[in-house]
Amino acid sequence: MRRRPGPLLIVTFALAMLTTAPADAHRAATSRTDGIRIEPLSHGQMAVIDANRAAVLALAERARGDETHRRLLNYGKLQFAFCLWGVMPGTLDDETSPFNGCAHAYLAATRTLLTHMRERPDADPAVAALAAKVDHELLLEGTLALCLYSGEPYNTADLVLPEWTAVPNHPPTVLAAAGAFGVMAGGGYLATRRRRAHAAAGYRAIASIVSTSTCCSRCAASASSVSSTIASYTRPPTAGGTPRRDSQAARWRSFEKKPCT
Repeated sequence: MRRRPGPLLIVTFALAMLTTAPADAHRAATSRTDGIRIEPLSHGQMAVIDANRAAVLALAERARGDETHRRLLNYGKLQFAFCLWGVMPGTLDDETSPFNGCAHAYLAATRTLLTHMRERPDADPAVAALAAKVDHELLLEGTLALCLYSGEPYNTADLVLPEWTAVPNHPPTVLAAAGAFGVMAGGGYLATRRRRAHAAAGYRAIASIVSTSTCCSRCAASASSVSSTIASYTRPPTAGGTPRRDSQAARWRSFEKKPCT
């Protein structure tokens, strides 16, 4: 199962692209034709290809493809990243979404890649089976629902970026972006609090160590003084061979056993 990127990565990528995206980036660019031509998709085809995209990429990564194979695979991955990994609301099914045009591009590249792998002489039987499955699903779903981005072909020499200038006019995208910013801000606040708590705990531990070390030094000095004092208070043995200590020596002994506080 593929992991989705976190909101922080999505927002950072979006901010970076805002400074470079042209105003008409939503439509497929046809100014360059030196790449590989990619046929467009209808809305119904997009849903089917998206449902099978992971399987297509798994087979493509495993196969030993030619130059066309590699270029189509890389183009689809780049388009998927530029489209913020398809996580924005309305990317696939909302024609007014700023990300619908770039979604057309990476899904069209996925279908073209599958067709290219199936037409190779050394095609993997798993590729042929997947292509037949996709064709059957396309017939069942119905593929006549066209939109603004279903009529123009794509090309691997042109990257299609989201239409960033249309983001403020698309409420679902605005809400998603606001939520991502909120998560990012909340995460930063919690991380800051955790770092401060760890720092405070470290300071307390260091203070405790220093205090214990100082106390133990005082205790060692006191113990040495106690031993000398006890020795001075201990009387010579009696006739029975048992040493005698007076009450002061006993009090020093009890002091010596007390823990350092």
